[in-house]
Amino acid sequence: MIITRNCFLLLVSCVVFNFSFSQNVTKQKLNSAIEKNEIKTTSNSTIIDSLLQVISKENSDTVKIKLYLKLCDLCEMNDNLKYSNPIYKLTDNLLPITKDSIAIIRLLKWRYEALKFASYYYRSTNELLNEEEKLYKDHLTMTLKYHDYDGYSNTMITLSDYYFKQGKMLKKLKCLEEAYERLKSVSYYRGIARQLIQIAFFYADNKDTTSALTYINLAIENEKFIHDSSRMNRAFLIRGNLYRDLGQYSFAQEAYANAIKGYTHAKDTSALADVYRQIAYLFQKNKEFEKALEYFEKGEKIAQTCNDLGLMVQFLIGKGDALASLGKYDEAIKEHKWLWDKIALHLDGVDKTTIIFFGSHLAKDYVLAQQYKEAKSILDILSPITSVAVEKSNIENLAFRTDSALGNYKSALLHYINFIQIQVKLNDAEVAKAGVQQKFKADLEKQNAEYEKQTTVANLEKKKQQLILYGVVGALLLLSLLASVIFRNLRKTRLANKIIAEQKHLVEEKQQEILDSITYAKRLQEVILPPREFVNKHVPSNFILYKPKDIVAGDFYWAENSEDRFYIAAADSTGHGVPGALVSVVCSNALNRSVKEFKLTDTGKILDKTRELVIETFEKSKDEVKDGMDISLLCIDSKNKCIFWSGANNPLWYIQNGDLKEISPNKQAIGKTDALKPFTTHQLEYKVNTTFYLFTDGFADQFGGPKGKKYKYKQFSDLLLSIHEQALDQQKNTIEQKFEAWKGLLEQVDDVCILGIKI
Repeated sequence: MIITRNCFLLLVSCVVFNFSFSQNVTKQKLNSAIEKNEIKTTSNSTIIDSLLQVISKENSDTVKIKLYLKLCDLCEMNDNLKYSNPIYKLTDNLLPITKDSIAIIRLLKWRYEALKFASYYYRSTNELLNEEEKLYKDHLTMTLKYHDYDGYSNTMITLSDYYFKQGKMLKKLKCLEEAYERLKSVSYYRGIARQLIQIAFFYADNKDTTSALTYINLAIENEKFIHDSSRMNRAFLIRGNLYRDLGQYSFAQEAYANAIKGYTHAKDTSALADVYRQIAYLFQKNKEFEKALEYFEKGEKIAQTCNDLGLMVQFLIGKGDALASLGKYDEAIKEHKWLWDKIALHLDGVDKTTIIFFGSHLAKDYVLAQQYKEAKSILDILSPITSVAVEKSNIENLAFRTDSALGNYKSALLHYINFIQIQVKLNDAEVAKAGVQQKFKADLEKQNAEYEKQTTVANLEKKKQQLILYGVVGALLLLSLLASVIFRNLRKTRLANKIIAEQKHLVEEKQQEILDSITYAKRLQEVILPPREFVNKHVPSNFILYKPKDIVAGDFYWAENSEDRFYIAAADSTGHGVPGALVSVVCSNALNRSVKEFKLTDTGKILDKTRELVIETFEKSKDEVKDGMDISLLCIDSKNKCIFWSGANNPLWYIQNGDLKEISPNKQAIGKTDALKPFTTHQLEYKVNTTFYLFTDGFADQFGGPKGKKYKYKQFSDLLLSIHEQALDQQKNTIEQKFEAWKGLLEQVDDVCILGIKI
């Protein structure tokens, strides 16, 4: 079998977006097809010129319509209107004089195709978006006039997608619901099912899986009226995916079983293979990787018998991921490297999305297999061409781990900083998205009134912004005049003191450069701290008091969630200021790797592995480095009602029933010390209304008071005991006020980090 280069590139590119394309090849045949790849292209401009000549001589309007549609398909986007507008005129002239109902439906379908080509043009120019909406509404009027309910259903879905792209979520839902009600009033069941599935997708996209399931179940019930087995099977497949997203795996498997039964009876091998792929993802999500591999292999065998190249490639990717999850890295590399070598690199001009997709899977395999040089060769290709945030985050993380292992510490630090910055943005985006979804649910009951209100507020805000702008411009002009006057008055003085001024400026400039660098370092250090929203999500009752001595700090706090366990810690790195901040980055990264990469859950073992990674990092230096950190690490297992804690030099204090209790730490730091011993994991009673305090030594060591002495731990524990019944926010304020009062006019001697958590 021979396929053209352009066709093959299109097929491979669409794999990333889960589209399926027909190509009768097994993995071996696919290899052969690539090896024999041929280019067969014809100039579009030549074909367009030929078609225009044919149209000029053609008398049949229906033939002209078909030719204009072909022109729309071949031309550049800027010419879409040129060839779609004649189709409107021709179809609108023919419709009133056409009596045959089948011919009318055919004309409306042609008209709809022209509409889609025109919409591509309008979508490329923001100024003409209203024209695109008008096209849809005009066509809806035509479909209802000629009772083309199938065309009406399709157009309403397309219009709802238009509203979605404009960010008008309420209008999208209203559009789908309006179509559902109209089609229900005329008992057009095929269109009803289509709208129900679209509404289900809408709720699923907005994280309302329960409502999505309700509409999918309605769609399945509706299918009984039209006996459309293919649509019924698809509905069962969607139902399985929704149950899988909810984590209800038994219900998901039941739905998938119905889909398998239906597709097997229909002998739809391509769809059947896709069901096996979805089941494999289910087991993968449930961390049953052996089962996932089994279904990927079953699906692959079916895919080899059907005409679906896209599905074939997805099974190869899935198999590789399952093998990597099982620790069979060499086999995973074999699967993913085949795709990389044969597809991503074999063909000139392959799109960068495909390169990133295949390359990131292979690079991850190499990192897991500790083949860092091979990983770097892939990442050096991917890093410059990756721009999508999620993909960029993954690539930066892999590059950081690779450069760290290879000893490229400067490059590793840059990749790590990039990774953290992207993660912060992604977390902020997730928080914002969650807020939008919550707001959307609340707005459903008042969508029309709210929409009008928002329009009015937007107009007022626009006027307000204009007034502010005018005010700012006027103020700037006034300031410019004042500055000009002041400059002239000071000019003689400046000239007289030119040498002194230049020297002073040079000193200030250097000081500012240093200050700017440290301030920027502070922003970089802040990205390793967990967002407050993340901490609040897992322990709603908490406070965090964080007061660096300098602009940057050696103290930091850390939090992570893994396998239903929430970890939170207060840590004190060696030193403070810039040196302490650099050590804190190394220590924070070691904690992340211990939990995320090495999958450790026991707090003592997490500290053991963290110490090992910190020592490993500093041992690669020619100079002996004994830097590290003291830490208090708490784990809350809400599911099993357990509390675990481990500490390095820093204790844990907690208050139950009005009594303050202490657990002593291991008397050793996280770093290179003599006679290393494993860290102890302490298990505590999970008792409601218990308040835990994690802290560094900054507060207790602060000099102050009437005699300029240290505050000390005894006085600190008495303070906590006296305020433990206050709300957590009030406790924080009281502690901070006490600290400032004790310090008075003296200098802060160390960083301060205190965390309070109440269960």
